[in-house]
Amino acid sequence: MILGPSVRRIRELKREIRVLDLRARGVEIQDDVNVYGKVVISRARGSRILIADRVIFNSSVARNTLEARGPNILKTLMSAARIEVGTDSGLTSATISAACSIRVGQRVLIGAGTLITDSDHHVVSPRDPSLRRHAAFPEPRPEHAVSIEDDVFIGARSMVLKGVTIGRGSVIGAGSVVSRSIPEGVIAAGNPCRPLRALEV
Repeated sequence: MILGPSVRRIRELKREIRVLDLRARGVEIQDDVNVYGKVVISRARGSRILIADRVIFNSSVARNTLEARGPNILKTLMSAARIEVGTDSGLTSATISAACSIRVGQRVLIGAGTLITDSDHHVVSPRDPSLRRHAAFPEPRPEHAVSIEDDVFIGARSMVLKGVTIGRGSVIGAGSVVSRSIPEGVIAAGNPCRPLRALEV
């Protein structure tokens, strides 16, 4: 289908408005970021969300070969928290929730429905388990930070949990639960996620 200039311009304006909306909500974002669909921002006062050049946020079914289930969500939970998404990365209906620090490198692809978090979100072992749902939010620690290095591909519906580093160039299979760090240059999958073989160069 060939779009006329007026239709193309309307779509460009919508994308520009979405970027302006992110800036209005305190996101530090470059001009050439593309937003297709919706991005939900929940930013704790004093925290930082930094989006680099040419990042694509996609929650549009029409623009995805698999699926897009709801908006992309970027959430900081504490005043010192930081989310950083590097140049040329792409996210589809992903959730990133940081109490401390989550860094996504350059040229990272994050598949539909992926969850990345650096916190348990509840105290796991209170003295009285019946108090778990009422317990205070656990104190974030620097060792809980998450780092996804350059050129990583994370398959759809995966979970990346606190304290994890995914090494440069690795591929995480769909539906994986990444609870331990993964070295660079491997294909890894499963629950818990573990390296299966080295990537062929």
